[in-house]
Formats: sequence, structure tokens, C-alpha cells
Amino acid sequence: MKKLILLSLLFIFSCSENTKKENQFQYFIDVDINGDYTSYFEKLSDEYKDALKFKYKTTEIGIVYDSIIEEKKEFHNFITNNEIILKNFIIDSIESTEENYRLIKYRVSMYDTKQNAKLFKDRILIESTYNGEKKYTPYDLKLTPKIDSIINDRISSNLIVKAHDLLKFKEYNSNNSDFEKIKNRFSKYVSYLESNDLKLLEFIYPPILETLLINSNQTEFTHKQKLELIEYIISSRNSQEMKFKRFLINQFDEIDCIAQKESYILDYAIDIENNIYIQGKAIVIKDNNNFYFIEADLEELKQNFENIFDQNTIDCLEFLLGK
Repeated sequence: MKKLILLSLLFIFSCSENTKKENQFQYFIDVDINGDYTSYFEKLSDEYKDALKFKYKTTEIGIVYDSIIEEKKEFHNFITNNEIILKNFIIDSIESTEENYRLIKYRVSMYDTKQNAKLFKDRILIESTYNGEKKYTPYDLKLTPKIDSIINDRISSNLIVKAHDLLKFKEYNSNNSDFEKIKNRFSKYVSYLESNDLKLLEFIYPPILETLLINSNQTEFTHKQKLELIEYIISSRNSQEMKFKRFLINQFDEIDCIAQKESYILDYAIDIENNIYIQGKAIVIKDNNNFYFIEADLEELKQNFENIFDQNTIDCLEFLLGK
């Protein structure tokens, strides 16, 4: 968990012509992967470099450059040592009313190979174009507290408003007939997760509870066993060091992996802070006109519930969850 916190803090820190431009942009945002700090630094805007001078209390551009390298080096080492797998991809962009400016929102997705944990961070770049040359201003008040005043003085306060709006997490929505019911039930499920309420057991797929009873040669759980089961279910989320602000639905897909059952994959995000999220996935099964949630831990399903989920089902889920 300590390493996960460290990584989340480090987060805070045949081609057409169009394809070539996008590749150049991709190379810029992939600096933590490629480690080309010189190229990255050359693409930073004067506005951003001035904000960094303010942050590091210096007028020396060399000190600013060295500080960027120092800031990113440990993260880059995690990647080159294959301790984390990092991917950056654009999820939105808007042309600004201010001439020569564009706002780009991209997602930094990180997988910790040792802890089997997934985080992602949404980031904003302000792209400026003069004489055909593109420069970038990473918009992050925590990294560069002076950036708002510099943008306001040199560009427009309107750009700041649009950056804030673009950075907001856009929760998934759907006209699927079951989606609203699942969304409401997921909200209750989360509230019981956070309060250690025994009602959480009402959201667990009944065949899983039945299997646990059979394996323990019992017909029902004792009160103590129920509490232990609840503690086990929420143990992966328990942390005094990371506070979960919100659970947000990121994606929702109907699947046909589970025979004779309506089922879905619910991709959700747990908001930590500063637009950093823990990624989670749940399998949702409709049974007797109710919806149940199974955290998408395929290894546990293989080891303990093969009587419920056969190999074909696991293979299907593995394929879909790996997307």
C-alpha cells in the first residue's frame, strides 16, 4: 500500500501528416516511458516554464530542467524495471475561443505489476500553436500553483474555466433498461462497503454464499462468520492512508459469458484526490429479478468457485476483462 501511495503521488507530477502530428504529441506525453526529457522540455510553453521558475524560486532555466528530471526519474525507473506498466491516451479535446489554443484531456493509466493494482489520472494540456510550432502547458494547480495567474495575465481567464470543466470526470450513462437499476443498487452496495454493514451480504451472488456454506458443512452463517466475511470482502479497500471520495461508473457493458443469466461488466473508478482514481471492475449478474456484484478477481473464481463458473465462462470473462 505504501508503494501504491508513492505511485499516486508521482502521478501528481504509412503515415499522413495528421498522424505524424499525433505521434509527436504521443511522444511528448510518453516522457515517463521514453525518458527523453530534453525533447519534452523543448515542447513546454514559456508560460509553463515561468510557472516552474516561480515554483522552484529560480531564474535559471537549467535548474528548472534538472528539477523536471529529478521529479520524473523515479517514475521512469519503475517503468523500465517493469514494476509498473504505463499507458497514455487522449480521451477528449476542445478548440478554444482563444485563437491558437486547444485544450486536451488525456488519461494516464498505470498497472502495478507487483501489487496487481490499477490507477489512472486524468490530465489537461493547453496546446498553443504559433508559426506552425506547438507548445504545451500541463495544467495542474498542485504542480504549479502560479499557473492560473500566468494564464489569466497572458491568455484569458476563460481558458481556465474551460480547463476546469474539461477535467471533470464524465460518468458513464446509458439508456439500457437495466442500467438505472444497477446504478442505484451499486450506490447502495458501495454505501454498505464503506460502513461494514451486514446488508452487504444481500449484494453477493447467492451461489457464492451457498458454496461457502457447503464447504464449511453448515446450513447458515453465524453472526461472527458474517462479520468475518464482510471484513474479507472489504479488506482490499481498507486503508487509513487513502481516502475514497466517490465511486464513479466509468463503463458499462452487457456480456453473454454466464449461461442463462443476464450479466454485465461494470467498470468503476474510485476517486482519491487530484483527479487520481483507483480502477475497479465488477461482474453484475441478474438473478430472480435482482442484481448481484462480484469483484472481478478471476483467480479467486477459478480457485474457489469452479462449480459456479466453468472454464468456458472464465475464458470469456478473462478475454472481456482484459480489454
